[in-house]
Amino acid sequence: MALTVHGFQAASSSYKVVQETSSVATVLNDVLGTGGTIYSITLINSDGNHAGYTKFFLSSRDTPTIGSSEPDLMLFSTAGQTRRFDFPNGLIFKGLTFYTSRNPATSDTTAPGTTKILVLCK
Repeated sequence: MALTVHGFQAASSSYKVVQETSSVATVLNDVLGTGGTIYSITLINSDGNHAGYTKFFLSSRDTPTIGSSEPDLMLFSTAGQTRRFDFPNGLIFKGLTFYTSRNPATSDTTAPGTTKILVLCK
């Protein structure tokens, strides 16, 4: 796992790109430390054998419990594929928290293959 947050050089832009190079079944909690709005999420699954389910917790800044906390949003990344999800009107969050597991069930804690996550937010 390697989480980075990038801002833009222009003082007039408050957009940020959140990048996680290898999302696994470990919670990355409140990565921005504040609320905001998501405009795009890109999932890059370089594992040719396994899909990934990235589970987002957006309605609270509290740390969810893997395996029992119900996510606010779950996005599917096909094995060996890149998927982009756009939210033109924005998706508001109180805290940006997420993790990726191999299966869709809330109870799943199976580590996925390599899934890179890019979030464009403000």
